[in-house]
Amino acid sequence: MAIRETLREFCRDTEVWTDTLSTTTVEDEDTYALDDLIVEDAEVLRVTAVSDNECLLDESVYVIDRDHNLVLDTASTTTGNALEVGVVLVPQRMWDNVDMTLFEQFADGIGSGAVYRLMMMEGTPWYRPTSAQTFLRRYHSAKSDARIDHMTARKKTMGMRPV
Repeated sequence: MAIRETLREFCRDTEVWTDTLSTTTVEDEDTYALDDLIVEDAEVLRVTAVSDNECLLDESVYVIDRDHNLVLDTASTTTGNALEVGVVLVPQRMWDNVDMTLFEQFADGIGSGAVYRLMMMEGTPWYRPTSAQTFLRRYHSAKSDARIDHMTARKKTMGMRPV
């Protein structure tokens, strides 16, 4: 449980678990279920970009409803256009569906966060609030480094052309 909660928080705070969901447009359809396109047991935290045939759509022409559906302001007039949605994901109940490369890259930081959570469990033999602070600092440092690395990498890969 400590690893799961730490991983959820880490992914939520850093937005390092990203994916591009792909589907095709359907004529006269304006709503596309994102939950049908993501890996099992993941949750869409937010949408970073939407493109239709590699043209980046302005945020004013779509919304994401509370059920994680992409709703376009105008239904598609054609079938078969490539529709891509950039998303930030967080694990829900399990942690084993997270991209293992991401998990391996940030294992020390995530591990430090999990150790901190365990050491803060009152009533356990391993309750050590003073020692836990060392692991909390490592965890916060890892989250900060991950945010910086992720933002730098994201700026380098923004290649879709705007509409």
